[in-house]
Amino acid sequence: MSPLDAVRDSGDRALDRVEQKGWGTMRNEMKSTAAIFAAVLLSVSVLTACSTNSGTNAEDKSIISSGDSTETKKEKYHYTLCTGNFGPWDENPKMVKYWEDYFGDVTFELVYVESNQRADKINLLIASGQTPDVMHGVDGRALQEQKVIGGWEESFFRTNAPDLAARMDEQDKSSWALSKYDGKLMYSIPNFRANNLYANVIVWRDDWLKKVGIDKIPQDLSDVEAAFYKFAKEDPDQNGKNDTYGLSSTTFDSIYGAFGTMRNMWIKNDDGTLSYGDTLPAAKEAVELLHKWYKDGVIDPEFITGENEGGYWAISDAFNKNKIGCTGTGQWYHWHPDLGELGFNGRCTLEFKKTNPNGSFAIGYPPIGPTGKRGTVKQDMRVFQSHFSAELVADTGRLARLLQIANALDGKDIEMSAAADMGIKGEDWDYSEYKGKKSQ
Repeated sequence: MSPLDAVRDSGDRALDRVEQKGWGTMRNEMKSTAAIFAAVLLSVSVLTACSTNSGTNAEDKSIISSGDSTETKKEKYHYTLCTGNFGPWDENPKMVKYWEDYFGDVTFELVYVESNQRADKINLLIASGQTPDVMHGVDGRALQEQKVIGGWEESFFRTNAPDLAARMDEQDKSSWALSKYDGKLMYSIPNFRANNLYANVIVWRDDWLKKVGIDKIPQDLSDVEAAFYKFAKEDPDQNGKNDTYGLSSTTFDSIYGAFGTMRNMWIKNDDGTLSYGDTLPAAKEAVELLHKWYKDGVIDPEFITGENEGGYWAISDAFNKNKIGCTGTGQWYHWHPDLGELGFNGRCTLEFKKTNPNGSFAIGYPPIGPTGKRGTVKQDMRVFQSHFSAELVADTGRLARLLQIANALDGKDIEMSAAADMGIKGEDWDYSEYKGKKSQ
């Protein structure tokens, strides 16, 4: 499986930058050993690394001061990387050598852990004395309290990653405070993800709607409910079996939103106070309606295990396999039918077409509830995914060099950014004509 599968989501950032520069479109021609470092170095918040010789006193080595030297030694620094990926790495990923040659004073080793077991596998590494240098997909606050991860002063970060620091200043200054779990030291570095400015989508099998006599995507909750019942009772896939349902787990958020609340988050009340969404009376109304639908056979009975059966996280296998007619998984670009001249199709679109070449879908809306409210989940643009081990933080030179490399790959240089996102120019991608502008 291509290492690019781990970083495909970030590819649109490079394409956006190309359009802004007027340099033409990057034509993505990914190969099995293409870019591995978009998730590793282009954005620090997706850095992960494993150390093979932990066993140090975390309490003694978890803090470095701004007075420590930030000059890198004239030696090679080794980093073992446990980056997020949806399949095993290639045996000899070419981009490892590419970046080792490019920077000259670093070596990298990749370690694969299953994406759906990442937290458990990293916890096992910690328990066995092999604490990852940089941990991705873990509870950073808990590990900070346990002194497994280390913290560094803001001035140290500003010295070694000035461009990343400037981005934090420009994008959202609150990110500094959020990165300081104890109010003093930084324990993570934010990645500002523009796609998280948009709410998760609601996607309908519009071909199913037509087959059950509905000519437009429903918006009012009562009409949505009617469509769900028709999906469950009127055999929209026309296979003669009673094996279809209206929805599964990812659509639940929009049902809560129709009642003016949301699961697993704090809601700001009209008087400015905060309430936990699951405790509001509106949550009870949402649960009662979902219970009714489940009892009536409208909700996929396997919703507890989720819609994704493995592989890329945004894929709804239940939707693709004609089990449900509505899903709320993924974001807009996953379902974009075609970004035209950019030659880019959303991952969910491609997977849907593989299993349903004659099927069709359409992006809809969160349903409007009885009091006129609607909504679904929108992710925080500030993403804190990486946490550095106490041992790495204590090794000032090694940490400084890693931050310097991450800073170099922050995206100011279009060619370097493209290499981090997609691999080697001429092999994995190239420029092409776009909107009348010739490639350089």
